Order: sequence, then C-alpha cells, then structure tokens
Amino acid sequence: MKQSRKIGLALGGGAARGWAHIGVLRALEELKIPVAAIAGTSMGALVGVFAANDQVETVELVALGLAARDVARTFLDITLPRAGLVEGRKISRLIQEHLDVPRFDLLRRPFRAVATDLLTGTEVILDSGDVVEAVRASIAIPGIFTPVPRNGMLLADGGLVNPVPVSVARALGVEAVIAVDLNCFAGPAAHGNQWSDTLQQRLKKSAASRWAPVKRWLEEAPQPNIFDVMGHSIRIIEQQIAAIRLRTEPADVLIRPDVGAVGIMEFHHAAPAIEAGYLATMQQRDALLALV
Repeated sequence: MKQSRKIGLALGGGAARGWAHIGVLRALEELKIPVAAIAGTSMGALVGVFAANDQVETVELVALGLAARDVARTFLDITLPRAGLVEGRKISRLIQEHLDVPRFDLLRRPFRAVATDLLTGTEVILDSGDVVEAVRASIAIPGIFTPVPRNGMLLADGGLVNPVPVSVARALGVEAVIAVDLNCFAGPAAHGNQWSDTLQQRLKKSAASRWAPVKRWLEEAPQPNIFDVMGHSIRIIEQQIAAIRLRTEPADVLIRPDVGAVGIMEFHHAAPAIEAGYLATMQQRDALLALV
C-alpha cells in the first residue's frame, strides 16, 4: 500500500481574520488530509498550537463563543502607552486555560511559532520551552501588544519578517507544504467597531481611575480607531512581504480565504472567518487530494 506524503501546514497572520484557519483545518480533516507538522505566525501560531495538540474543536468553541462585549474583557488588558497599548496577559491566560499542555515537547505533533526580534530585525523560530509565551510573542502586533522579552531578545509579531511561514514548515522535514495566506482580500470590513464601543462603555464607568485619559482619548478619536489604523498598517506591510516570500519560497498548495468582511480586531466575528477558510480550502480540493 502506498504511503501518504508527509505534509506540513504553514498558517499565516491576520489578527481576527486568523479564525479562518479553523475552517481550513476542518476542511482538511473532512478531506482526510493528514498534517504531520505545523508552523504558525501570529494568529496562525495561536490556532496552530491548538491544532498541533489535536484541539481544533477547543479553539473553535472559544472563537465562536466570543461576543462583542467579550473582546475587551478577553483580549485587551489596556495599559498606558509604553511599549504597546495592550499588555497581553489576558490572551496568555486564555491560551493557558484551554491548551492541555504547557511546553513544546508535550505537543502531539511538531509545532513552530514565528516571531521577530525587534532589536535586530531577525526572524526567530520558537521551538522549545513555554509554548504559551512563544505564541504570545508571535502575536505581538507592534504598537498594539507589548513585545515579549526572551533570552536577550525583544520579540514581536512574526509577520514582520515571515507572514506565511512556508520555509519554517518545510524545515520540519515534510515533503509538501499547504500554506494559508490571509493577506489577500477583496476590501475593507463590512462590520462596525462594536468591540471598541464596548471598551469605551467600560472605560466611562471609571472616570476617576487611571483610565480616564484613555477614556477621553477614545471618546474624542474619530473612526477608525487606533487599533484599526495600526492593524491595517501592519497588514499592508505584511501583504508585500508575503508576496515576495511566497514567490521565492512557494507552497505546494496555497489557500487564500476571502476574509475582507472581518475587521482586524473583530475577534467576535469568528463564524464568517471560519466559513471563509473552509470554503477556500474546499476550492482547492483537487490540488490537496493530489498531495496525498
């Protein structure tokens, strides 16, 4: 009996649009495409680490369970601007609460998270130690999430250097790589900024607190808000980098979900992102089945 090729998965960054990876994984499971190893950048690392531990259903339930009011409470522990607007402790706690293992070596299949050392501009491949810290570093969008100090480095979003980590997945010894690029979409998000409205409502209740300056700033700021501006700016840069790297380091199958209807920080709109990922994967059905 002919043995299946060893296939790797490269999951790209895209903030809230990264929930599309769940749909991709569901489609691959339905098509019986075996995934031997996973590399992820930013939200690709967050979803990827759960997939590497056979916990896709877990992260899917978390994503689909988020309402607009939950985003600020779950993802955004606002800090007065220093190295970033959001400390990231809450999102680390979210991963810890739902991921069954704390370290790379305990995951059920090989996994790598990609980050960027802000001090040198180099790509950093995280493959050992605390897996939650590694994912937290990989998702640290500059200016939004504070960077993560680690071994003399200052780590931030891996999308700054490798938005779709095909090279990292291939280095795991696989024979073919399926890549998911979330940087190609038709247009801006159709949804409003409900999560931002919820955050402002919470801040209004603490006018006398240390959040008062942030409250006034959010109330006076025109739309789009600073999270959208920073997020979209980074994604424009990553789109250019991804295009270059995918030409020089092509995937065997490239999946590009249309996630333009989901805003960068609209983590509560997981359902359309997941559907987009599923549909885009099914459109590549013949190419995917040819791999195995």
